[in-house]
Amino acid sequence: MAHQTTHRPPAVVFDRILSEIHLGLTSSVRGFILAWNNDYVWKTQLKSFSSLLISTLTVYVVIVCFCIPFRMLLWFLSFSPLFNTETYAHLHDLLSPSNLLVRLCWFIPLFAVFVMNNLLGYEKVFFSVLYSLHPTFAYQLQLRPRQKFLTMLYYFIRRTTILLGFVMLINLFRSVPLLGRFVPALWLLNYVRHTLSHTKSLAVRVVLLSMIAIVAFFEPIQSYAMSLLHIQLAATSLARELFDTYLSRLHHTKTPLPPVPLEKPQVYSNTLSTSFYMFGFQLPKIIQPLPLSTIHELAPHKHVRHFLRKHYVSLLIFTLPYVFLLSIPLFGFFCVGFAHGAAAYALLAIMQAEIERKQQQQ
Repeated sequence: MAHQTTHRPPAVVFDRILSEIHLGLTSSVRGFILAWNNDYVWKTQLKSFSSLLISTLTVYVVIVCFCIPFRMLLWFLSFSPLFNTETYAHLHDLLSPSNLLVRLCWFIPLFAVFVMNNLLGYEKVFFSVLYSLHPTFAYQLQLRPRQKFLTMLYYFIRRTTILLGFVMLINLFRSVPLLGRFVPALWLLNYVRHTLSHTKSLAVRVVLLSMIAIVAFFEPIQSYAMSLLHIQLAATSLARELFDTYLSRLHHTKTPLPPVPLEKPQVYSNTLSTSFYMFGFQLPKIIQPLPLSTIHELAPHKHVRHFLRKHYVSLLIFTLPYVFLLSIPLFGFFCVGFAHGAAAYALLAIMQAEIERKQQQQ
């Protein structure tokens, strides 16, 4: 008997997308407010500010020194009559210290979150917020073993190298005549290929293919498309790092959650405040964090990739404000801890929305 594929109506698909966007946006704002009102987050953030600043400046100096041989090679190639002048100018500008600083501003959030999470003990920031929302799940998750530091460092370096290499390759192909105009469309196709091949909605396929065609053949919008794709790439990469405290424990999902002992640790506060303030002003109820501990049983996701793909839109929208916020010189460093704490709120909000959606389908 042939398998029949059920196509979801376009209205259902777009309603789901809108709900994911709303979930990501509200989690970003409410999670930041919750972390802002957490004493442990403030204490840890103030303590590690100078360490993170020195580490990031060191990385910038290393990257500039690493690019010096390539700049010298370009200088020698510039004397060759066969070398394209436009390509030389593009590559020379790409490897300039000022441009590297701009590129590093997109990389700073990834580096900052990794350093704070693994070297400065910032997973405790994540758990301090998680304990205030759902103490049972927080304690069970904290008892699960993480990947070893060297393993996490290896995967972080691999992800970051692929990210930087991909961006440099995209900019290189963008400077090639004829081929360069199709780079934004091919980049967009690379991002949506999984959705195109797996979605059951014809309307979604039509919309995505139309977007690819518009980006490919309407040259005036290609520069804007490239900027949006760069931001999207930075946001998805940052989401992976902000949720690393949770994701690094998913490789042990075959092991059942440990039982909760009668006595819970008193390291973190287990109470959620009823009023929230920022800069001395009480915030309106509409943007205050919601209690998310009403669900008693929470189970971790089975696979990292499954979690990232299933909640791609929510994670993207959640992370977008932090891409810009964390890229602001000096001030961005000061907000890394709050972004990390907000990820704990977003995780529970996503898991609660998942359970509510399953209950509605039953």
